[in-house]
Amino acid sequence: MVLVAMVIWKSIDTAHQFLYSDNYMAAFLEARKVKYSTTELDCRYLNINLPLSASSTTNSGRFGAELKNIGIVSYPFGITAAELVSSGILKPALYVELPQSYFELWQNFPELPEISSDNFDNEVGMYHLEIVPQTFKELSDVIHPYDGGLKQSFVENHHAEVPSDFVKHIHNNGRNFIAAEAYLPYWHTYLLADSFYLYRHTASLFSSKEARNKILENLRKKAVRFCERYEKAFERLSWYKTVVSGWHFSTINFTHGEIFSLVQRFSGVNVELLERDLKCLLELDAEWANQISKDGCVVLQKARNNLTKDIYLIYEQLRLFDRPAKSIFENPEYNVGSPSLTPLHELLNVEYYSFKQSFVSYGNFYCAEIKCWGYDCSEDIYDKLYQVKGFDAWIRSFHDLHQSLNNTDTQSATFKQNRIVDMLIVMSVRTEVVLREMFRPKLQGQSDEPIVDFLKKLKPELDCFEKTVLETCCSEIKTRTKLNNRPDQLFKEIDNLAPRNWSKQKLFFLRAILKFITARNYFAHHAYKDADLNIQTSQLAAEILNSLLATLLFFEKSRL
Repeated sequence: MVLVAMVIWKSIDTAHQFLYSDNYMAAFLEARKVKYSTTELDCRYLNINLPLSASSTTNSGRFGAELKNIGIVSYPFGITAAELVSSGILKPALYVELPQSYFELWQNFPELPEISSDNFDNEVGMYHLEIVPQTFKELSDVIHPYDGGLKQSFVENHHAEVPSDFVKHIHNNGRNFIAAEAYLPYWHTYLLADSFYLYRHTASLFSSKEARNKILENLRKKAVRFCERYEKAFERLSWYKTVVSGWHFSTINFTHGEIFSLVQRFSGVNVELLERDLKCLLELDAEWANQISKDGCVVLQKARNNLTKDIYLIYEQLRLFDRPAKSIFENPEYNVGSPSLTPLHELLNVEYYSFKQSFVSYGNFYCAEIKCWGYDCSEDIYDKLYQVKGFDAWIRSFHDLHQSLNNTDTQSATFKQNRIVDMLIVMSVRTEVVLREMFRPKLQGQSDEPIVDFLKKLKPELDCFEKTVLETCCSEIKTRTKLNNRPDQLFKEIDNLAPRNWSKQKLFFLRAILKFITARNYFAHHAYKDADLNIQTSQLAAEILNSLLATLLFFEKSRL
């Protein structure tokens, strides 16, 4: 079962507030989808179904299911998780020895539910327990039972050291069984995936015992190295994965802050450890990305997808320590691109940064003509504009428009319609909204007046150059921006406007602002030029976009 959470916070206490209504950047950075699976409830204790491994060479149990999810159906030469455990290559989080009599009294072994005699030990049956989060009532219920309610009665009573070989018994029905169970942490699937590309074709190429032993020896070396580097990070993370997944599938009413406080008691995490773990796993991701680019191993790619979520959950814990999202994503420790580390914002596909990149790269293309006058689409300008309400929708449309125009889809034929008009509608409307919000702190309620009146109110806030442009603009709006007669050339009247002795700079911005107002009027009341606008080579569409961007830059600079 998988749960998709659009906004993951069920309820948030004031100490861990995430979505700040007055900070659009913070809210934007926190917009995300998170998938949770019921298998994460057991991520600390994935059983390998050891009792049945005596008569089967296939990976089974919850650990086997997780291996299959990333594409490892089996290992070469019949190597199983049980053998990897007994040989010491995989070290269980928990190994329990169970009474032989329990299985002998299990009349329909291995079928479930068990049919047994009256003296059947139900407590031993907890070795294959099913967690039902819908029954959770207390905060402590989100802790895995083997770490909580069953720690003394089951774990401590049956915990044992892993033997070098498992003793096999025969049930009355003729089935072989092992009276024990081993539980592996979820990240052992990563350990196996990390080296799978080396052995995936071995069985088809070799058949000797020597090759089998060589694989086991290589796995042993890989396991030692992997555990030395990553075990502590994954162990800490497994507490959070267990607790937060149980919280999401349950109906208990606790805040994320209370849930995280519980996690801290068990995992001992702090900011320093989380930052170290984050960098560590980003380095692992970079290694995997490099290996995938070399041989395209599907298993490693699927494991990498799961690793991405782990990295996100570390980020989430840092946020619960009140670390601002922006400071995390811009921390050079784990965001500077290098061969040894995947930048966090790239891995998590944080659109804020791809939007910034689009604004800088494409924006500077459009404003090439006005750069010499001190106007450009720098990262600094982007950050300032993003603080203005309304710009979020503007930049999303700007980014999506250029993504669609530069789509590298290799499909030879498609009937997908362009969205150029759709994006321009949003950008035209939002350009006006952004202007009004820019000056709302100074103009208060006057920001909501009709566009001409609003622009007139701005004149006291402007310098001489800008004031001249705006005065002329206000006097020309009525005659230059009307589209009642549906002119074929939307901007003909504006392009004919040329006040005497005006500099090229003044004239450019006068025309840009009037074209923005005309575009806004067109998209609010007309559609007769949509066919011309909605093609990739449309000069009219480019002209509108240019005017919208220039208008924003003009007024952004004027308010400094």
